[in-house]
Amino acid sequence: MGIAADVAIVGAGIAGLWTAHRLRAAGYSVVVVTDRAPGAGQTIASQGIVHSGLKYALGGSLNAASEQIADMPDHWRGCMVGQGDVDLRGVEMSSDAFYMMADASVTSRLTAFFGGQLTAGRSHRLKRDAFPPALDTPEFQGTVFAMSDFVLSAESVVDHLCTDLTIVQERVEAKIDGGNLVNLETDSGRHIKAQHFVFTAGAGNETLIAEANLPFRTQRRPLCQVSVHAPGIPPLFAHVVSLRHGSKPRVTITSHRDHDGNVVWYLGGNLAEQGARRRDAEQIEHARAELNNLFPWIDGLRRADIRCHRIDRSEPAAEHKRPKEPVCLARGNISVGWPIKFTMAPMLANQVLNSLSHISPGVPQPAPTGTPAVAAPPWT
Repeated sequence: MGIAADVAIVGAGIAGLWTAHRLRAAGYSVVVVTDRAPGAGQTIASQGIVHSGLKYALGGSLNAASEQIADMPDHWRGCMVGQGDVDLRGVEMSSDAFYMMADASVTSRLTAFFGGQLTAGRSHRLKRDAFPPALDTPEFQGTVFAMSDFVLSAESVVDHLCTDLTIVQERVEAKIDGGNLVNLETDSGRHIKAQHFVFTAGAGNETLIAEANLPFRTQRRPLCQVSVHAPGIPPLFAHVVSLRHGSKPRVTITSHRDHDGNVVWYLGGNLAEQGARRRDAEQIEHARAELNNLFPWIDGLRRADIRCHRIDRSEPAAEHKRPKEPVCLARGNISVGWPIKFTMAPMLANQVLNSLSHISPGVPQPAPTGTPAVAAPPWT
């Protein structure tokens, strides 16, 4: 027994699912293949931040990457009200606000930067009476900027995007004949045939690239993110910046709810990048020291249960180690894509669509398979 479609997408994270909906809207029949629960891996482990690229510009000037994604918050907001290229009505928003909190060492520099013409409308300095509750204390002597960014529940996004798709949950192997990918063979022996194949499987792209004999090189950039479980901690959604950490957020904090409804802080930023080099016990103690230093007025942090979550970001190999924008590489009847960031999934989908411009839809859409259970977030 086999399945046929115009396009077969391998990978059911934000990149594969968003691309599937864009292709369906363009008239292509699509089947999505994954060997894990949808969202498993980088997507469900993300902080769900839809950002405008300003965090890339902390060094003092806007670069190509930050300018390219400047419209992403507006793009996603349009989708949230049914006026975008993918309908996200009903997706859970974790926070409509996102902040940048700065100590005195960078306040004047950030005030000048965010007051510039290029950043107009994307951030503004808050008066103290508008600070988020977690920072509304005389003990915090820094500055807070409100940003155009916001945070979605990655779990809710994945669950929503699985609706009305044909999703096959099996491991597959790429079968090549004459330099072209002829089908994907599942562990159960089914053949998935398509005019074109799209790999958006994160770390799984590496195996698929090797099986298909593609010349594309990949790299891994590990993270050790941290979840902070403490009674009564207030929600906070913010980048923390200081002069000592230069152009990278010292720590990026998002807030989520565990199964009991308690607030959990989830930490990324420089803490997670540098934490990849530390052992779990060292990362936990480092995170505890950072939090106590930054938020001495939040009592619960001293007794917090802190847990490590290691994530392997898989990307195309880049000369300067860190790709700043989505990448789609095509050869024959295969396109391989990496969104780089959660917020850039719509940009990658555009690139995949462009790589299919020579293909005409013609294969009937396989029947939807129902909405599968999505992966659980790491902090639950």
